[in-house]
Amino acid sequence: MSKDINWLKKIKQNWQALGLLGFIRRIYHKWVWQSVELVWLRLDLTQSLPSATGRNRWQIKFLTDTDLPHCKRYFEQHIPVYQRLLQQGLLGTIGIVDNDVVAIFWVSPKSYFDHDQYHCEFIVEEQEFYQFAGEVAQPLRGSGIALDVQLYAWHNMQLQGYHYSICTIDSINVPSLKLHFHVGFDECGKMTRVHRYLGRYYWVKHERYNEPKFKALADRYRRKRLIKPQ
Repeated sequence: MSKDINWLKKIKQNWQALGLLGFIRRIYHKWVWQSVELVWLRLDLTQSLPSATGRNRWQIKFLTDTDLPHCKRYFEQHIPVYQRLLQQGLLGTIGIVDNDVVAIFWVSPKSYFDHDQYHCEFIVEEQEFYQFAGEVAQPLRGSGIALDVQLYAWHNMQLQGYHYSICTIDSINVPSLKLHFHVGFDECGKMTRVHRYLGRYYWVKHERYNEPKFKALADRYRRKRLIKPQ
């Protein structure tokens, strides 16, 4: 009964905060029609890469089946997905602190079909790989581990002959865009729009563009980018 009361109380609070039209709009965009705009970014691995933080608080390695129990503390709900990704031959790079996986970052050595979030294929070209699903546990956010985990993957993919890392970022996720521009990513001139209807029907459209859409943001943070000119 208490759960029903809390649920009704939450609806009332949202109604009062948003008003009738705002409340209906939120319900519509959450349960009826959702849309996301993904910007494609590319990192040139033939340039000098950022330096590691130099900290020794964590161990960085590729995820294996034996590491899955150590994901339980921070990423327990994702373990079944991690198992499936490993079975597909994808590479998970992890950061470990005190025997717990506190950061994870995935790489697909070839084009990747996302069955979990966007239900579409992200196609990469020869000498490119696709990176996705980076996550850091709350206590370690801002510590520098996110960069170290990615650097481990970038260097290993370099050794395998890859020249570019490709990723897609939600266009409204400004903090993530800042971070990627800061470490050297640039726009690919490509956008993917993913629309979801009633939580189960997906419509995807890929678009090309010539003029950079985030030039001002990229220029601002590229001035402080970690990549050093050769």
